[in-house]
Amino acid sequence: MTLLKNTFEIKIAKHLVSFLFVLCFTLTAFAQENGKVDAKWILITQKHDIKSDSYTLHGDYFIIGQKSVDGKMENFKDVTIISIDSENYWIFKSETASYNSETKTLKIEDCKM
Repeated sequence: MTLLKNTFEIKIAKHLVSFLFVLCFTLTAFAQENGKVDAKWILITQKHDIKSDSYTLHGDYFIIGQKSVDGKMENFKDVTIISIDSENYWIFKSETASYNSETKTLKIEDCKM
Protein backbone atom coordinates (compact mmCIF):
# COMPACT_ATOMS: atom_id res chain seq x y z
CA MET A 1 0.00 0.00 0.00
CA THR A 2 2.80 2.44 0.76
CA LEU A 3 4.40 1.69 -2.61
CA LEU A 4 1.15 2.70 -4.38
CA LYS A 5 0.87 5.80 -2.20
CA ASN A 6 4.48 6.81 -2.96
CA THR A 7 4.00 6.24 -6.71
CA PHE A 8 0.83 8.33 -6.65
CA GLU A 9 2.59 11.13 -4.76
CA ILE A 10 5.48 11.10 -7.24
CA LYS A 11 3.06 11.44 -10.17
CA ILE A 12 1.28 14.31 -8.48
CA ALA A 13 4.59 15.99 -7.70
CA LYS A 14 5.74 15.66 -11.33
CA HIS A 15 2.49 17.19 -12.61
CA LEU A 16 2.70 19.98 -10.06
CA VAL A 17 6.27 20.83 -11.04
CA SER A 18 5.33 20.80 -14.74
CA PHE A 19 2.33 23.03 -14.09
CA LEU A 20 4.40 25.52 -12.07
CA PHE A 21 7.09 25.60 -14.74
CA VAL A 22 4.57 26.38 -17.48
CA LEU A 23 2.82 28.95 -15.30
CA CYS A 24 6.07 30.78 -14.51
CA PHE A 25 7.14 30.76 -18.16
CA THR A 26 3.77 32.07 -19.32
CA LEU A 27 3.61 34.87 -16.74
CA THR A 28 7.15 35.96 -17.54
CA ALA A 29 6.44 36.05 -21.28
CA PHE A 30 3.31 38.19 -20.83
CA ALA A 31 5.04 40.52 -18.37
CA GLN A 32 7.88 41.15 -20.82
CA GLU A 33 5.53 41.80 -23.73
CA ASN A 34 3.42 44.23 -21.70
CA GLY A 35 6.57 45.91 -20.42
CA LYS A 36 7.78 46.53 -23.99
CA VAL A 37 4.47 48.08 -25.03
CA ASP A 38 4.28 50.26 -21.94
CA ALA A 39 7.89 51.40 -22.37
CA LYS A 40 7.19 52.68 -25.90
CA TRP A 41 4.26 54.79 -24.78
CA ILE A 42 6.08 56.07 -21.70
CA LEU A 43 9.13 57.14 -23.73
CA ILE A 44 6.98 59.03 -26.24
CA THR A 45 4.86 60.77 -23.59
CA GLN A 46 7.95 61.77 -21.60
CA LYS A 47 9.77 63.04 -24.70
CA HIS A 48 6.84 65.31 -25.62
CA ASP A 49 5.84 66.16 -22.02
CA ILE A 50 2.37 64.63 -22.40
CA LYS A 51 0.52 63.86 -19.16
CA SER A 52 -1.26 60.51 -19.32
CA ASP A 53 -3.40 60.43 -16.16
CA SER A 54 -6.40 58.93 -17.97
CA TYR A 55 -5.68 56.81 -21.02
CA THR A 56 -7.03 54.00 -23.19
CA LEU A 57 -4.94 51.65 -25.30
CA HIS A 58 -6.45 50.23 -28.51
CA GLY A 59 -3.81 48.32 -30.47
CA ASP A 60 -1.54 50.93 -32.04
CA TYR A 61 -3.52 53.86 -30.60
CA PHE A 62 -2.73 55.38 -27.21
CA ILE A 63 -5.67 57.67 -26.41
CA ILE A 64 -5.32 60.20 -23.60
CA GLY A 65 -8.37 62.19 -22.52
CA GLN A 66 -11.65 62.30 -20.65
CA LYS A 67 -13.55 59.16 -21.64
CA SER A 68 -17.26 58.36 -21.65
CA VAL A 69 -18.84 55.16 -22.96
CA ASP A 70 -22.11 54.96 -24.87
CA GLY A 71 -22.76 51.36 -25.89
CA LYS A 72 -20.01 50.32 -28.30
CA MET A 73 -18.78 53.91 -28.68
CA GLU A 74 -16.05 55.43 -26.55
CA ASN A 75 -16.11 59.23 -26.68
CA PHE A 76 -13.18 61.39 -25.64
CA LYS A 77 -12.84 65.10 -24.82
CA ASP A 78 -9.63 67.15 -24.76
CA VAL A 79 -7.89 64.21 -26.39
CA THR A 80 -4.33 63.45 -27.39
CA ILE A 81 -3.86 60.40 -29.60
CA ILE A 82 -0.54 58.75 -30.31
CA SER A 83 -0.49 56.38 -33.25
CA ILE A 84 2.51 54.13 -33.76
CA ASP A 85 3.89 51.72 -36.34
CA SER A 86 7.16 49.80 -36.47
CA GLU A 87 9.31 52.87 -37.22
CA ASN A 88 7.33 56.08 -36.67
CA TYR A 89 4.70 57.65 -34.47
CA TRP A 90 2.26 60.52 -34.86
CA ILE A 91 0.62 62.71 -32.25
CA PHE A 92 -2.84 64.18 -32.83
CA LYS A 93 -4.61 66.69 -30.56
CA SER A 94 -8.32 67.40 -30.74
CA GLU A 95 -11.25 68.58 -28.66
CA THR A 96 -13.19 65.39 -29.43
CA ALA A 97 -12.64 61.89 -30.76
CA SER A 98 -14.55 58.61 -30.75
CA TYR A 99 -13.67 54.93 -31.00
CA ASN A 100 -16.12 52.25 -32.13
CA SER A 101 -15.10 48.94 -30.53
CA GLU A 102 -17.32 46.94 -32.90
CA THR A 103 -15.78 48.23 -36.14
CA LYS A 104 -12.45 49.21 -34.52
CA THR A 105 -12.73 52.67 -36.10
CA LEU A 106 -11.15 55.77 -34.59
CA LYS A 107 -12.65 59.12 -35.61
CA ILE A 108 -10.82 62.33 -34.75
CA GLU A 109 -12.60 65.68 -35.16
CA ASP A 110 -10.64 68.79 -36.30
CA CYS A 111 -7.26 67.65 -35.09
CA LYS A 112 -3.82 69.20 -35.05
CA MET A 113 -0.85 67.04 -35.83
